Amino acid sequence: MKRKGLISMCFAAMVAIVAIVVSCQKESAPKEPTDIYEQIGKLHNEGLEFAFTYINAAQTKAGAKLTREQALVKGQESLDVFLAKHGITSVVTKSGIDEFKDYDGQGLNEKQKKYYDELIETVLNPTLDYDNTQLAIDYIRNSIVRSLPSQDAEVLLYGIAVAKYSLEYWYKNTDKWTVAGAGLDAIAYSVTTKGQNPEGDDGLDWKEVAKGDVAGAVGGALVGAAGGGVGAGPGALAGGLGGSIVSGIGELWDWIFN
Repeated sequence: MKRKGLISMCFAAMVAIVAIVVSCQKESAPKEPTDIYEQIGKLHNEGLEFAFTYINAAQTKAGAKLTREQALVKGQESLDVFLAKHGITSVVTKSGIDEFKDYDGQGLNEKQKKYYDELIETVLNPTLDYDNTQLAIDYIRNSIVRSLPSQDAEVLLYGIAVAKYSLEYWYKNTDKWTVAGAGLDAIAYSVTTKGQNPEGDDGLDWKEVAKGDVAGAVGGALVGAAGGGVGAGPGALAGGLGGSIVSGIGELWDWIFN
């Protein structure tokens, strides 16, 4: 009973963090499941790029570096604007924003939790370079498809789609965010090779940044798939981008100013 109560509290907390309403749209022709998951992954990265442009424009307009607090506010605004363009209204409460990147698998059943933990450990594994991290995630995805019922697999497969796309994005773009956040001259900034040294003194750990996106995506998918929810896909998109606000923007600004 205590465990059920804890899970219920988790759902309540997550719903308080993300309130998503999807506008009515005409359904298109059915798509293969892979296409559905890929679409969420691609939209996630489009959302990150939209947030970058939005925040960078705000910083340029201000004529000075944004503080961490200001960057987070602009990140929240960019999330709302981007999702609204895709027929989704997302409200991210300031008090609960850290829950996105810190989601720990509450509400998943035992088998789901096993795969979720394995996914997070793989994303964070410092011994795996970019290519091998992606291959390891593919292995986890195939294991999920073979061993879990489709309903249980769905939330994890959305999380995996976000994981693969998020890793690609942050692997390629962490330096760009650092340059913009620090107000540096991009030409003068020395780009580091994070694939060889993800936690070097010259930059952020792109894996740690991506981990927040993955956690938010699975947590959001779980809430979206719950009774009365809007669906795992929109939940994963909103949750993954919400995780980026903290793990991508917050941690980058913490590193820049410290």
